[in-house]
Amino acid sequence: MRIPYAYCTILESPENYIDRIKNLSFFLKEKNLLTEALKMFEHLVCYYEQNKDYENLPVAVGILADILYERGGMEESMQLHKDEEHIYRSVGNNYGLMRSLSRQAVIALANDDLENSLHLFRQEEQLCRELNDTYRLSYNLNKQAEILSLRHKTTLAAKLLTEAESISRGIGDMSGLSVCLGNKARIKKGSGNPEEAMTFLKEQEHLCRTLGNSKELSVCLGNQSLILTTLGDLDGAFVLLKEEESLCKNMRNEHGLSYNIGNRANILSIRGNLAEALELYKEQFSLFKKTLNKHGLSYNLGNQANIHYSLGNAEEAMSFYTEQERLCRELENEDGLSYALGNQAIILAEKGDPDKAMELHKEEERICRKFNNMEGLQRSLGNQASILYSKGHLHEALALHKEEERLCRKLGNKSELSACLGNQALVVKDLGNPDEAIGLLKEQEAICRDLGIKSGLAISLANQAEMLAQNPGRADEALPLAEEAYSITTSFGFQSLSHEIEPILRAIESRLGK
Repeated sequence: MRIPYAYCTILESPENYIDRIKNLSFFLKEKNLLTEALKMFEHLVCYYEQNKDYENLPVAVGILADILYERGGMEESMQLHKDEEHIYRSVGNNYGLMRSLSRQAVIALANDDLENSLHLFRQEEQLCRELNDTYRLSYNLNKQAEILSLRHKTTLAAKLLTEAESISRGIGDMSGLSVCLGNKARIKKGSGNPEEAMTFLKEQEHLCRTLGNSKELSVCLGNQSLILTTLGDLDGAFVLLKEEESLCKNMRNEHGLSYNIGNRANILSIRGNLAEALELYKEQFSLFKKTLNKHGLSYNLGNQANIHYSLGNAEEAMSFYTEQERLCRELENEDGLSYALGNQAIILAEKGDPDKAMELHKEEERICRKFNNMEGLQRSLGNQASILYSKGHLHEALALHKEEERLCRKLGNKSELSACLGNQALVVKDLGNPDEAIGLLKEQEAICRDLGIKSGLAISLANQAEMLAQNPGRADEALPLAEEAYSITTSFGFQSLSHEIEPILRAIESRLGK
């Protein structure tokens, strides 16, 4: 975009030079020309500092910090906001101090430093109440609730949201109400009520469209897509993600776009389009590197590892998981760490080291219980059950699978439920209940067909075929199931899975004389 001539010519006049530089700086920032705006605000900061203009200096410092934050310079931005805070405290400007504390809290939250972020927001809250600034108080309570929900302290979060919603409705702050609805949806989703969460998000979407708030709308659509993905409506989720992508590109919102790319990759992965998913994850990786988003990078490494694992590249996957673990420990990101540990454990178990795998899963379980992370907990319990099953501890394995199933149904997570049912079926069969096992596999098959989970469908069909083939009177029923399972693995590039299913198919063909 070219800068209009009228704004260029102001630099030629010596009159009101700084005021005109200031106007140009704001114009450039508004148009998202951040590199140009950065230079202008650096000039303003130097001028105000030299002239000891403590009214304008902290404002310019704060905006300079905001620009650096948008460009990914979180550490530099945080330091500038601390300088801004120091100036506001020294001159007794509590209104400016509120804004500075809030901005620091947002950066801490983006860095996953939840404790520091909450501490800063609580300092701001105290000032909001002292100054009777209800607009900022509503925003503040929303952000605190967001952090508390991330820490799985949902009761306290809900209490803050009730006050925030009351304030927003009372003063007619529809923008604040929109944020409040989004946070209520987050809590409902996290507590296993996806339908109620979607109701709040639909109300938020309506408000965002009415207000023309593209930024909040993009976030809202992304959150809706996550729920639809969990509930199995992959087509509906993808439609929302494409609209979110368009909004992010129009706003040049690389932060939002990076997460959008990852969510689209996740859907492609679920559907078995692994090569396309991997390309999107690589694109996301580049964006995270560009914006210096280390927390995003940690999750991206895990997702790339998942794809390599599904493609049969266990060694490649392990290298990504260990790098993810290193980064998560550096960032003290226990949520991401739990994923890294759990996935490493899966590979170790397959390599014949179940004891080390169980050790990692136990650490994963501890983290999940600490933060009341039901999604992570059900995953950990399921994997521990699989290890116990491999050791022949069938009753212990079944007990863990039952707890896993309960969590999946509570969360409405059909994808994970399908895997749980399939694994339960194997345990139940070995306990001498083949009919019950087939029933579990049929439910798994139905879910996988409904969700379009090709790998899970292939596994379910293959297991049904193998069980039916062991019954001399039902071998004919087994063959088409095994054929479909093998066809799926070859069509979608599931190499390791294909190697497991082909012997089942050949054995059934041999038994039938084909």
